[in-house]
Formats: sequence, C-alpha cells, structure tokens
Amino acid sequence: MVSYPHQRRFWVLAVRCYMFRNLLNKIIYLLLPQRCISCGRFGEIICGECLSRLPRENNPYGAISFYSYGNPTVKKAIWLLKYKGCYSIAKKFAESVYDELIEELSEHLELLNPDKNEKVILIPVPLSKERLRERGYNQAEIFAGELVKINKGVNFEIAIDILEKIKHTPSQVSIKDREERLKNLKGAFRLNPKMKDGIRDRIAILIDDVVTTGTTLGECERVLRRGRPRKIIKVAIAH
Repeated sequence: MVSYPHQRRFWVLAVRCYMFRNLLNKIIYLLLPQRCISCGRFGEIICGECLSRLPRENNPYGAISFYSYGNPTVKKAIWLLKYKGCYSIAKKFAESVYDELIEELSEHLELLNPDKNEKVILIPVPLSKERLRERGYNQAEIFAGELVKINKGVNFEIAIDILEKIKHTPSQVSIKDREERLKNLKGAFRLNPKMKDGIRDRIAILIDDVVTTGTTLGECERVLRRGRPRKIIKVAIAH
C-alpha cells in the first residue's frame, strides 16, 4: 500500500495529540481532588472501604486473579489505570491483594534459596512498541512494580526485558472468538535472545491486568517455557 506524505503527517499528528491528551489526563488526576469512583466521597480514587467490599471470585482460566471484571467499579478502575494514566489505582489494587497473593504463593516462596538471595521474577505482559508509544506506559508493569515496593524486594524482583511483544496486534477485547484470539497472538511474543537464560530454573510470575479467556497469558507462558523456568505462575487483577 502506498503511503503519501500527507497521510504520514496526519498519523504522526494523531499520535502526538493522543500522547498529549494522555499526559494531560495524568496531570488532571494528580492535581484535582480525588473522588471515589464507587461511593463518590472525596479523598481517594477508590476508597479502602469500597475496595474491601468488592467480591472475590475464582478464576476459571488457570491464573490467580482477585476480582470480577464484570463488576462496574472494577471495570471502571482498570479502565482508568489502563487508558487514563491513573497510577494510584495500581497501588490500591496491589495493597488490597498483596497478603492474599503471598498466601497463594507461600509454598513456592519456601523453595527460594535465601543463601543465594533468590527471588521470584515478576514479568509483566509486554506491550508492542507501537502500543507503548501510544499509551506511554504498561499498566501491568506499574501493578507489578507496586507489588515489588510493598514486598520491599524481599521475595520479588521485576523483569521487563525477558519477554517482548514483537508484533502489534488488535486488542484482544475486540475479538470474541477464542480461536481468533489465538491466531491474533500467534508469533506476537518472543523470549529476548539476550536474556534467554534469565529465567532458567527460576520461579516466574506472569502479570496482567485482566484475564478474559486466558489466551494472552497462555501464549506468554508458552514462549517463556523456552527459557526453562522452574515454575510459571499466572496472576491478574481481574477476570
């Protein structure tokens, strides 16, 4: 397909406008008084009381996750984190689920060798370069980073250079059929050849914001297994 100069200028301008709007949203959320998206009280974007009342649900897709994405408060919170740069959402979710996550991982944490200062590697599901440039951040990476902060680096370390997304794909949310989702992600991820030994014999946790059908986490897990980790655990905020 032929690309004309005026078309290229249009798309460059469109991307810059999107990035400026994204930056503006972040500034607004930092400067304006926060109101809870659930109860409307001033103070926090989602207050601890409302967060504690959100129902926990089991995840049928082989991942540890904590909330139902069908819950309006959860859906709005993740939308704000994912598209509006509201980083405080990631911190609130991390604080809320941390103790439960540690309990879920307890038997794995016991296997860590303290003499070698061994830690579990948290691997956020990566974005393509195009998506990262468009959005300006990876919401899964921000959530994983908050878990490491709470843990104070005792058991966890984050690695953003082991797994790469090398193919820009349409959003999985826009694809309803599971087989089509699998085709959409085929060849989208790779193990960084410079870091191929980075997870050998290590316990790794794949982190995402939402698991819908499990195809994204499943494809990432398949690729990571080429690095011969000891164990791969999948974790998401919601499903």
